[in-house]
Amino acid sequence: MIERDEHARLVSPEDEIRIWSHECSGRDTREGLRETAPGFELAFARSGLFRLRIGRRDRVVHPNHVIAFHPGEEYRVGHPIGGADASTVISFRPDALAAILAEIHPRRAEADPARVRFPFGETIATAPVALLHMELRRLLRDRPGDAGAIEAAALALAGLALESTEPAPRLRASTRADYAERIEHLKAIVYARRGEPLRLSLLAREAAFSPYHLTRVWRAMTGTTLHGYLESVRLREALEPLAEGEVDLTEIALRLGFSSHSHFSERFRAEFGVTPSGFRARHRRAGPHLLKTARS
Repeated sequence: MIERDEHARLVSPEDEIRIWSHECSGRDTREGLRETAPGFELAFARSGLFRLRIGRRDRVVHPNHVIAFHPGEEYRVGHPIGGADASTVISFRPDALAAILAEIHPRRAEADPARVRFPFGETIATAPVALLHMELRRLLRDRPGDAGAIEAAALALAGLALESTEPAPRLRASTRADYAERIEHLKAIVYARRGEPLRLSLLAREAAFSPYHLTRVWRAMTGTTLHGYLESVRLREALEPLAEGEVDLTEIALRLGFSSHSHFSERFRAEFGVTPSGFRARHRRAGPHLLKTARS
């Protein structure tokens, strides 16, 4: 049976997994106080943008990302462009995570749950991951008492994200940190200006690369093309308003930088296998949201 605890989280009585929605107003653009991850957590960003500092590494996070946290890991969160953000978080008991990883990567299975680790710090939310994330949200909203379906969807989502890890970029160690910082800077620009026609030359100047070198570095660091990344940001940004029941598809399309309703619908269907109106019909809210949230 799924229950709500004192932090408005959805939990299983065995505590194998916990699911909750984390939201932040983002009114303060300064970097926040140091926080510590309480356990193994996967955060599936679904709206907004924030900057996450773990150790010496800065990550720009928006609805194209899945972030992994390990127990005791210290981090800080900032909002470089302001604005609210929201993520769905799944946390795992160590033995539950070890079992999932052993099934996905049996040759690298870790017998000792105390030594288990996520195979990535961050990864791109593939189209199947983004759609399954929205399906989990729909179940939490429409069928909050269906513990079996919710837990199955959460485990399937986690497994799919862990299976679809992007390969590590092949760059020299001496240049990796510098390139990573520049690419993260560009990710913030891409998200902040996602509704504009972004030219390669402009982004190259922002990162102090030549346009040709930017295309090579971007692909090495992210596993995708710059155009493909921008389009995936726009399409995933459309999922939340559609799930909320926003009616005007043309307004959504133009707001996110698509040339027309038909262009948006074509790219959405190619990415997710369903039209925007079809997706909205399935996920339209029947009433107030049933998943309470923990707000920062």
